[in-house]
This record gives sequence, C-alpha cells and structure tokens, in this order.
Amino acid sequence: APPPLPARPSAADGPVESSRRLQALDVVRGVALLGIFLMNIEWFSRPLQAMGTGIDPGATGPDRAVAWAVYVFVQGKFWVLFSLLFGMGFAVMSARGGSGPAFRGRYLRRCAALLAFGVLHAILLWSGDILHAYAIAGLMLLALDGIDRRVWPWLGAGLYSMLALFVLAGGALLSALPEAGATFAALADEVDADAAAATAALAHGGWWQATAQRAHDFLAVALQGLMLLLPMALGVFMLGAWLLRSGRMDDPRAQRGWFARLAAWT
Repeated sequence: APPPLPARPSAADGPVESSRRLQALDVVRGVALLGIFLMNIEWFSRPLQAMGTGIDPGATGPDRAVAWAVYVFVQGKFWVLFSLLFGMGFAVMSARGGSGPAFRGRYLRRCAALLAFGVLHAILLWSGDILHAYAIAGLMLLALDGIDRRVWPWLGAGLYSMLALFVLAGGALLSALPEAGATFAALADEVDADAAAATAALAHGGWWQATAQRAHDFLAVALQGLMLLLPMALGVFMLGAWLLRSGRMDDPRAQRGWFARLAAWT
C-alpha cells in the first residue's frame, strides 16, 4: 500500500473547516461578546479608577435601570465565559497541531501578537483593555500543559476559588480592624481625586494629554490588577480546556443533564 500522504504544514494554521466546527462554541462566543460589549460600553465613558465601585451615582431614570441590570446580570460574568472559550480554543489548537515545537511556536507567536494588540489598545484607545492579561495568562497556560490533564479542573477551580476567598478574607480582616475605616476613607478620597483627573484629561484634554492619561491608568491601575486577574483567568482557561477535552462540547444536547447540574451549582 502506498504510504499515507503527509498532512499539509498549514492545516493547523488555517481556520477549522465548516463541517468540523463546534457550532455551540460559535453561539456562546457571540453571547459572550455581547455581554462584554454591554459591560465595556459604560466604561468607555467613565474613568478606570471607578471600576468596581458600583453604579454611577449620577445615573437616574432609565440610565440607572439599565446600569443596575448590567451591574447585576453582566458584571463579572461574561469575561469568565469568554475566558472559558479561550481555554477551549487552546485545547482545539493543541489537538490540531499537537503539543510539539510547531504548535508551541505558533501559539507563542499568537500570544505575542495578542500582547502587542492589548498594550497598543490600552495606551491608544482604552486603558481597561484585557487582552494583555489574556496573553500573559495564555503563556502561563502553555507552561502548565505538561501537567496531568486529570488535575486541570481541580487546579483551575482552585486558582479561581483561592483568589475569591482571599479577597473575602482580606475584606473581613480589614473590616475587623478599628483603624480600617479611616484608611478606607483616605483611599477612597485618593481614588476619587485620580478619577477626577482622568475625567478631565480624557474629556477635555488634547490627544497627547489623553494618551498620557491612558498610559498612566494602564500602569497604575490595569497592571496592578493583574495580581488578582491573572490567577483567576488562568484558572478559568484551565477549566475551559478541560471542558472541551472532556468531549462535552462535541454534543451539548446529549450532555443536557450534566450542563443543567453545572448551571444549578454555579
């Protein structure tokens, strides 16, 4: 028998054929992007320093109703869904290209491009960009690819839960300290002053002034937030990769009971 034809070198680089695409992932990706749009559109007109402080106190009427709906049903949820999809994409690329040097080199190039886009976007357009965090967490995901894949869901859930528990424990500890109130008040005043300066620069300053403000916000706010964001994103990436490798995304209808139980627990 003649030897099998070698696979085309570019097969793993191109898009997945239409007949082999997981339609459920495309649908969920669209939902995730819509949720991220609903979340980010508000922060295109608010200073980054105010992120995490809740609804804009100046919002009234329909504006406040919409802000409340986004705050309750969108905030902190759709970036997790998109991160799950990132992990699933990693698993798809790994399965198509193998885990050898060719795949690693291709994946490293993609992460480098994503990092460049993220930094440029943060400085030139909007300092709340998250692409740089995805790129760094993606590199960490590649570094962990040699770990037994049966451990991935536990390690991923542990990373995400550990940070959540850390924040809760830190808040409880600080709330129990008598001097915490004055410290929080001073920090709040400092954040309000930084937010006012950012608003003035972005709304009324020239292009260079706005760019300098975005660079300052990226370095002072966004990069500091990586201490919490990176472990959480990495954990969700690992859960997404495990979910796809488990085969449950191949036929979601056949896994309807499992997904219903997952939805109830989460």
